[in-house]
Amino acid sequence: MSRPRVLVVSAYYFPFQGGTETHARVVTKYLVAHGMAVSVVTKRDDRGSADRDTIDGATVYRVPPSGPRGGLRKWLMLPFVLAKVLSLRKEFDVIYCPGYQGIGLAAIAAGWWLKRPVVLRSGNLGVLRGDQWNVPLARWHIPSGLWPVRWLKALLQRIYMRADVMVCNCRENETEAIESGIPRDRVRYLPNAVDVAYFRPARGDERSEARRAAGWPLDAQICVYVGRLSGEKGVMELLEAWRTLNPAGWVLALVGPDMPGHPIDAGPKARRFVAEHSLGDRVIFHGESTDTAPLLRAADLYVLPSHYESFSNALVEAMGTGLPVVATRIGGMLDCVVEGENGLLCRPRDAADLAASLREMMEAPERATVLGERARATVVHQFNETTILAAFATLFSQCAERRALRDASARA
Repeated sequence: MSRPRVLVVSAYYFPFQGGTETHARVVTKYLVAHGMAVSVVTKRDDRGSADRDTIDGATVYRVPPSGPRGGLRKWLMLPFVLAKVLSLRKEFDVIYCPGYQGIGLAAIAAGWWLKRPVVLRSGNLGVLRGDQWNVPLARWHIPSGLWPVRWLKALLQRIYMRADVMVCNCRENETEAIESGIPRDRVRYLPNAVDVAYFRPARGDERSEARRAAGWPLDAQICVYVGRLSGEKGVMELLEAWRTLNPAGWVLALVGPDMPGHPIDAGPKARRFVAEHSLGDRVIFHGESTDTAPLLRAADLYVLPSHYESFSNALVEAMGTGLPVVATRIGGMLDCVVEGENGLLCRPRDAADLAASLREMMEAPERATVLGERARATVVHQFNETTILAAFATLFSQCAERRALRDASARA
């Protein structure tokens, strides 16, 4: 079976914009372009969205509940996802869950019931350990060491570990999977991929044209951030660092949406900070963009000060564009940024250290240019979309073939 039919099960999908959603769509487009039939099961993005749609040649099924991104809805959708996957049993050979926190339970249950291979991938750190529960538990004043909490975390871990293959998008996730007890031959390191032909350095007048289109100043140096305006992305530390630096001739462009109604939404707080410190002429709130490549080509420097990050699409896209980058010393950042070789790293949650790294880039433009060139070379050689997506296609074919052989052996 060289071209298995793949069912992508993702809590959110296009038009939702985020690391997992972007990865899911990129993989889907690649598989379709290479002759594989792909379907997607995901949550409705709003009450007006169609139950069934076609995007990039794949059939997309949307299930309740409707509404924006939110933690509770992600869990309430599980029975609807399971029912839809079971109803599609004749349309797929492999289940791929690109962000398995929560929704992976439905994928595992469907795979077990239908005897289909399941491939899970984590877009976050600590999912197997249950670390994502610690923040809401603290908010509810529930100690994470209570035996019911430990029992629930262990139960979820055991279920997730039933996956045929665990794909890890950073080395830290890979270590977590192996230390949790998943056999090494069921763990794959496959980082996020970049279309290096699209995310490339500016040519000719492209930088000026992109700035005009975005409404950004033509005569300033621009430091760009791409990501949700959320607390865990380090937005407030970035603004504090920018206030401290007060760099002459530089503008900070924040590209990304607010997270209305979410506890970690930093949009309103960020705007108040900018107003209170009279930073309006040095900070641009650009808002969400569905095409960041031109905006990256319009910039001179990229920054991502996340508190925690498994692997950032935005970071490697900026590196692919040839921008010098400043990022925090965490997770997947360490898989692509080598301090002083192709970028600079700083401590998370440390505005002063972030400011020092930004200043180092700004005060040494020739060195920054070299770091940007090396960043581009790193992405071309290590995170090229063609190589990594081909590995995903091969993985799905191998999983389907192994299951077919196993079933044939059982029938004999």
